[in-house]
Amino acid sequence: MTLDDVIEMACQANGNIYLGGPHFSWDEAERFATLVAAAEREACAKLCENIDEPLDASAVGAACAAAIRARGQK
Repeated sequence: MTLDDVIEMACQANGNIYLGGPHFSWDEAERFATLVAAAEREACAKLCENIDEPLDASAVGAACAAAIRARGQK
């Protein structure tokens, strides 16, 4: 997820974006958090769908977990 993606989600949540950062009402902050969480879940799901491992469930789970953790290193 890029900074532009996060800014777009803030706008979708109706946050008031100004030069120093976003200002949100409580409801807007909840909508923003929901949008960010959904985007992250979808990105992780797509990453897991593309794991090319043998059909050993533990290997697939470990590969998926490693790939998700690696997302935080970018």
